[in-house]
Amino acid sequence: MRTSLPPGAARCWHVDLAHVDDSDVDGLARLLPRSEIERVERYGRLLDRKRTITAHGALRLLMRGIAGVRPDSIVIERTAQGKPKFTSGDYAFNISHSGDKVLLVIARGGEVGIDVERIRDLSDIPGIIRQFFHADEVRELVCLPKTRLSEAFFRLWVCKEAIAKSLGLGLALDMSTYRVIEELNGPRLTAMPEPWTRKPWSLQALPLPVGYAAAIAAPWDMKVIGCHPLLPGLLLRNR
Repeated sequence: MRTSLPPGAARCWHVDLAHVDDSDVDGLARLLPRSEIERVERYGRLLDRKRTITAHGALRLLMRGIAGVRPDSIVIERTAQGKPKFTSGDYAFNISHSGDKVLLVIARGGEVGIDVERIRDLSDIPGIIRQFFHADEVRELVCLPKTRLSEAFFRLWVCKEAIAKSLGLGLALDMSTYRVIEELNGPRLTAMPEPWTRKPWSLQALPLPVGYAAAIAAPWDMKVIGCHPLLPGLLLRNR
């Protein structure tokens, strides 16, 4: 199934693992090179294996529809910071998972980051905020009532994680050095350290079912076409 992705754009997909059965996982695993299977087999938890196989198998099927490439011809390498990336072409991707949700993004034109978190109560959210967040974000969040704090924390966290992942840095980028604010039309990055201050940042919250927060970010002027539900088993059967 062909999917359009014009230059300067990105598409996102979200997978509900409750709708991915064992036969789907087996079929997706057959699309992966032996090196990836060996890496997945080292994971201790079955859930982590399922998440990774689902994400990387679906990624290959989606790229076939977007770029017309064979799933088994796609080569993925990791940067020195550990970010996976395609070895050639003008496409970039990123993957995130939390709970029973897996998110994928494919962009055409530059690097991209995506993050998803299941909204839940943590034992010391105020302490995490004070340790990791920008001083202005701390002042805004610690004033919130407890009933609103978890959701606000995770909405901000996914934005900051997506920004760091788009640079290939993850938590190696000090979260206290950049600031995100929530406005009526969505989140906005208002402070960023050098050398990334002057980049035309894109940042957008993604609509997911209740109980999850997600965001996508890129250090370039990126148009997000949509965030679509995905059934990997259907992709397998229609290939």
